[in-house]
Amino acid sequence: MKTLETATDMELLSELLSRNNIEQGTVSSTYSSSVRDCVIGIGNDNTATIRLHTDDIEALNELTSGEPQ
Repeated sequence: MKTLETATDMELLSELLSRNNIEQGTVSSTYSSSVRDCVIGIGNDNTATIRLHTDDIEALNELTSGEPQ
């Protein structure tokens, strides 16, 4: 079994999605400058975008003892 450190981005994304519901997204959205995107490549032609407000990133880092981004 791979560890978090040895798993690829695609393997980690697949695991995350398998634990959560995937639902229809919004058609159009506007975001403030305090929203950050993380784009993860899926193979050669596809991507996944994770979008978080800076407050949410801070809270996640505090809860997981992560380093601030």
